[in-house]
Amino acid sequence: MDKKFLEQQFKFFIKKMEMTQWNLKLEFVEHDWKNTGNVKVDMDNKTAIVYLNIFNPKCENLEEVIIHELCHIKLWKLDLYCESLLDSTFDNKDSKEYKFGYNQFMSALEQTTQEIAKTYTKLLAKNKNLSYNRCAERMAFREE
Repeated sequence: MDKKFLEQQFKFFIKKMEMTQWNLKLEFVEHDWKNTGNVKVDMDNKTAIVYLNIFNPKCENLEEVIIHELCHIKLWKLDLYCESLLDSTFDNKDSKEYKFGYNQFMSALEQTTQEIAKTYTKLLAKNKNLSYNRCAERMAFREE
């Protein structure tokens, strides 16, 4: 992995995605980790850390992952709003109803984030190839 290239692209994406008002940091994960990327956000101080797995990434385009995590930051208020709505609606976080609502929302958020990230990747990334790893892991159609 070319860390210097990824750090340069991270700074480039921040400018192009109009996120310069944020204090953002990229940290590389260099040990076994189940995720390829993640983000921790402090909305009050407009700071966030983007974590990027360079040890065993599940995605072949790490620029796409960086963009995806930056999109999560752009959508963070929506995330907080929906979680607080669920919390105020359901008393028990262990209830089937809460889990259903949470899973539906998180699935929609992840899909929306990825759709936006794909657009930014096609417009901004040097590597414009989208990752198909999740599709490749699913059963392929076979003629019998």
